[in-house]
Amino acid sequence: MDTELLDTFVHISKTRSFTKTAEAMCLTQAAVSARIKQLENLVGHPVFIRCKNSHAVLLTKSGHALLPFASEFINSWAMIRKEIKNIHDKPTLNISVYPALANFFFEKVTILFDIERFQLNIHQSNNMSLTESVSDLDTDVHISLTKPKSSQYEHVHFGINRIGMLYNHLIEGSTLFVDWGSDANKKINMYCSGAFSFKSDSPDFAINYILKNGGRCYLPLGMKMKQIKQDLSYPVINIPIYAVFDKKKINPAIDAFLEIFNI
Repeated sequence: MDTELLDTFVHISKTRSFTKTAEAMCLTQAAVSARIKQLENLVGHPVFIRCKNSHAVLLTKSGHALLPFASEFINSWAMIRKEIKNIHDKPTLNISVYPALANFFFEKVTILFDIERFQLNIHQSNNMSLTESVSDLDTDVHISLTKPKSSQYEHVHFGINRIGMLYNHLIEGSTLFVDWGSDANKKINMYCSGAFSFKSDSPDFAINYILKNGGRCYLPLGMKMKQIKQDLSYPVINIPIYAVFDKKKINPAIDAFLEIFNI
């Protein structure tokens, strides 16, 4: 999920105004409305309602449920970026991560902060292919669910993400869908009969929703906890993760990154 969507959502929840938020964020009101519309499409429900007798907006029940998780995510992301920004005078490595792989990547990347061999800039990208990411952003390495199609790019195996059907054993609920790439998605659709209540590219959003509202979803097995159990009647799916990079780029940080992970 784009962090700008959550940032705009949190800002409006404080100002209770699309207009004031647009002015504060130096955006048009149309751009703010478009962000909230995109967020609501991801959530599957409206997050704001407009008051009939004023220009103020109020949070819906879905908005109230989303707000604490959105605020926590923004604060955590800001702290990560701040820590990374404090590293100076080192080669810079710009890494884009597909949102569904953010937790998987951050668990592996923690060793980089001890080695301090380069400055690390991380952002999430909804594009699964490196070609699309590079065209929009300065990306050295893209952590992806798919191999590159262009011969310009190399890929190395970054790891395996094991996902299983996790569910809230205390609260019944519907089935959610997280995008794990075309190969895994085909298996998920085969194992799960019936329609999904909503779809997302964020495992964090899915698990937070299930914790509060009940339900089930194919999620990383590391997300199991006291309230969240694994339904063993559903097969575990192993998802290969790839680190993709441009062969033509001359950046010592890319070689250091590959060396650190022995890939």
